[in-house]
Amino acid sequence: MKQYFEHYYTEKRDAIWQNALELFENRKGIDDNTIINRQIKFINNSGITGKNKYKSVDYLKQYFNTCNNNHKIKGIAEQTFYNSVLCKIN
Repeated sequence: MKQYFEHYYTEKRDAIWQNALELFENRKGIDDNTIINRQIKFINNSGITGKNKYKSVDYLKQYFNTCNNNHKIKGIAEQTFYNSVLCKIN
């Protein structure tokens, strides 16, 4: 079993959040489920473990559910997503 330092995992977590942000910014013309599946695949390929490894997927789902159910608050949902993700990226 390899032992890694916390810096290694921090870089992986930052890469996961950065990927979520890039998928979100390039979402035009892409299905919601495709974006979520790409994020899940990226997380699984990163090899990180933990109970909150799919937190970025939860944020994406929350945004898509809000926008699909109520188009009036799409701007607020988008700003909430940006604020949540940007505070996670170091």
